[in-house]
Amino acid sequence: MRWRARRRKSGAGFAGSARSIYSQTMSMARIASSREFTLPDSPREYVNSMWEEQAHPYAGDVVNSYNDGPLAADGTQIGPFYELETSSPAAGLAPGRSLTHVHRTFHFEGPRAELDKIARRHLQASLDEIEAALTR
Repeated sequence: MRWRARRRKSGAGFAGSARSIYSQTMSMARIASSREFTLPDSPREYVNSMWEEQAHPYAGDVVNSYNDGPLAADGTQIGPFYELETSSPAAGLAPGRSLTHVHRTFHFEGPRAELDKIARRHLQASLDEIEAALTR
């Protein structure tokens, strides 16, 4: 089986649906990565992080995932990468003011049974449940 990457961007907005943890697994490679991050107490605006001129610059997402696929010979793509990121709320801060956003990344590698234990504890779902949800 060959895996071919294509350019994609997906995101999850706040709107009460974002959680302060998200994860990604590669079952065949027995690898899992989780990110924990801070969320504000109430919905806020987030910067739209698409790489283009923005009609709605504050209609962005809390969590973003990018997949840029193979490098294009004509330079239209910046190269092969996969990225998962979180954003803090957009904030025009006055002098002397601050905003804190904490993002922690954890990488796990090991037997499926051990990764399943981690998923159940931190994501409240088994790897089988997660994979089934992604195939719907």
